[in-house]
Amino acid sequence: MTRAFALALLLGTLSMPSADASNWMPGNGRACEQVCQGAGRRPVQSGVYLPNGQMFNVCAANSANEGMRPGFNLRPSWSNVCVTAWGPGTGQARSERQYECLCE
Repeated sequence: MTRAFALALLLGTLSMPSADASNWMPGNGRACEQVCQGAGRRPVQSGVYLPNGQMFNVCAANSANEGMRPGFNLRPSWSNVCVTAWGPGTGQARSERQYECLCE
């Protein structure tokens, strides 16, 4: 094993989150940033909404009672809902008011 490979392996292992690093917390109509910060954590984020530079916060909702599916919560426009994909191949979305935020 080369020194560079061993170092890369060690750094990769150290940067991996532990199994209990992330938790789902009830959104209760609040921005995931507020929910997570209130618990002394930060929201898990999946990218940037370019028009306003806000981060997509990961959430999940039971859309139409079909089971939990991932979505996003975004301030300021969609901070009190979890927006989830809806309909196969249709490009539609649903805004769910009952949701959970993923915090780390």
